[in-house]
Amino acid sequence: MHETTSDAAVVKTSLRTMETAVGMAGQPEEEPVEHETGSDMPAGVSTVPCLTEENAGAHAARLAEQNFLNCWLRETSDWEVLSAEASPAGLSSPALASSGLSSSLSCVREIAKATGCERVIRLGLPRQNAEIFMGVRYFSPTQRHLFAGPARLSLGQGFAAPVDLATLSSLCLRELTLTGTGGGAPALFQERLLHSLRLTEKFLVQRAVEIEGLYGAAPLRFIESEQALLLGHQVHPTPKSRVEMGALDVDAYSPELGTSFPLHWFRVRSGLLKGRSALPTPAHELVGNLLQVHSGSAASRAASSAAVTARTAEALAYDQAGWGLLPLHPWQARLLLQRPAVRELVDRGDMRDLGLMGESFAPTSSVRTLYAENLPFMCKFSLSVRITNSLRVTLAKELDRAVEAACLWATDIGRIASVVAPTVRVLHDPAYLTLAPDGEVWDEFSVLLRENPWGKASREDVTALTTLVQDHPAGGKSRLASIVCALAKRTGRTVPDVARAWFGRYVSVAVLPLLRLFCEVGLCFEPHQQNTLLSLEDGWPASFLIRDSQGYFHREAAHAYLCRHLPGVGEATESIFPEDLAAERLTYYVFVNGVLGMVNAFGTAGLIGEEVLLADLRTELTALRAGGTRYPATIVDRLLDMERLPCKGNLRTRFHDMDELVGDIATQSVYVEIDNPFAQAGAGQDAKQCVPATVAAPGAPQPQKQQAETGEEQ
Repeated sequence: MHETTSDAAVVKTSLRTMETAVGMAGQPEEEPVEHETGSDMPAGVSTVPCLTEENAGAHAARLAEQNFLNCWLRETSDWEVLSAEASPAGLSSPALASSGLSSSLSCVREIAKATGCERVIRLGLPRQNAEIFMGVRYFSPTQRHLFAGPARLSLGQGFAAPVDLATLSSLCLRELTLTGTGGGAPALFQERLLHSLRLTEKFLVQRAVEIEGLYGAAPLRFIESEQALLLGHQVHPTPKSRVEMGALDVDAYSPELGTSFPLHWFRVRSGLLKGRSALPTPAHELVGNLLQVHSGSAASRAASSAAVTARTAEALAYDQAGWGLLPLHPWQARLLLQRPAVRELVDRGDMRDLGLMGESFAPTSSVRTLYAENLPFMCKFSLSVRITNSLRVTLAKELDRAVEAACLWATDIGRIASVVAPTVRVLHDPAYLTLAPDGEVWDEFSVLLRENPWGKASREDVTALTTLVQDHPAGGKSRLASIVCALAKRTGRTVPDVARAWFGRYVSVAVLPLLRLFCEVGLCFEPHQQNTLLSLEDGWPASFLIRDSQGYFHREAAHAYLCRHLPGVGEATESIFPEDLAAERLTYYVFVNGVLGMVNAFGTAGLIGEEVLLADLRTELTALRAGGTRYPATIVDRLLDMERLPCKGNLRTRFHDMDELVGDIATQSVYVEIDNPFAQAGAGQDAKQCVPATVAAPGAPQPQKQQAETGEEQ
């Protein structure tokens, strides 16, 4: 059944050609890690590695390989963890026996000796008569592991040769292709994978001198934290890919490079604009005020050239009856001005291209949401760039959904929610403006206005969860680890004690309030790591912020209740979710993506055992269920009782080139099921004995039904 001879030859050929074709060298062997032993640093946390321009490429390649392998382990089943200390008989397994590659045992011993790892992961590629081996530095019950690279390939000759990311991914993607489970796009996947790697290296090189500040315990202002997300989603194969952007565009518009730039403005006949506002001020006035504030600022006028000031004044003169102003992201404006339909509007005088004007805006971690400290709103634009899994173009129903969320919060529901979850803050998008000739919205022209509580005077220490927990690129302390270790040193407590208390505070500030909103009010969000922020006071979690109202919805059981406060809520915006789907959605976004990511960050940093935190959270969930809730606590039942949890398969979703904003509900993304570490924590099982993922192929029934994904990232 296996294509042994021909596929082995193909593999050998790829080993000789891939590095030349891609222009990438293999990764260097990792140096032994040294650890501090002071009271502020637990064993397992490296402080010796230093990021430099010279080693940034090797670190970027190591991290990209780690992302890819963690995705592969979550989304495939032909792999196992082997102990290097076991006897040869103990190392034998059905998978090894069926593969016919008896040399696997010697490969395990060889790699364990070379890396100093007690465990080695073996990935089977049976259709190519090949195996991939990787030493495991840290094996996690939350299923994001740390590896000792480089990966090694064995073709059955009794040795394992190091391979680079290009070769590793090529082999794995070919294995997916040979399974015959449906069409894929391996070449496109490879392009995005390597593009993400190149951009990660670029970001690390250009921010190398700032790394210790970005990852330190000192407070960070909002935009500093937003532009510190250098690595992105750590269980995604292409977290930084933006293939639609050229090299100069990446330099100009990437938050990771600390950039800022003015908006590109258009004067548009009012009849071609569509807007909606949850505020007393109409949307077109709110948008126009973004330029008016600039015009009225003495500092801004002094910094602007006379020509720019004159053009701004001219633009504002046209902002009157019959005309309106519409800003776009500069990259998007340049793209759209090439479209024939847009050129026609410009040529006949219905739109006038005013160019770049006004305040400089800094891109936040989502790339398409822009921030200016002098303005009361951020601007979230459509951006026709594929980031992670989707083109970031806001659909018409999502515009209305965002305004509807703000309208609902303005009723008694907002007051009730603040009582039920007093530590949760929602950053609303209360207004939008877009182009809509003949009443039909042109999605690529939309701008949402997002509340901006972080003006120039703000010193709030606020950070997105994904920035807080991301690995240090050179193997040092994450920002979370820096904060916990600093607190331990300041208070004289042990690091594990502070880590446990810090996680407990996070659960009380963020996790339990989200569950209460679901169980008591019926409100749901998509609070993945990039869409949620923690506000810290003296290093401790103080409040939890949710952004991106496109990802807001409510459970079906609460629909009649919510309609008494806002009639028809959710009906036109498609934000009423059936009970099972609502529970499944929160299971993934709140727990698999958010909570497990946080627990994993504590474990990989060596701050405290993950099992301790999982058991603590299980205790809290059990108490919540025992206390009773207004609506069924279905999500808590799943977490406490189910053996498996739904998890988005980012690798397979990318392999099949799916855009999660479009397509049929059953086929717009691939979901897998992973072990439920919360259930294992309660059952007293060894959480480190992971079971490989079960996967539903695209087009087949999914373990989790999905509506359109609306999160900005993840």
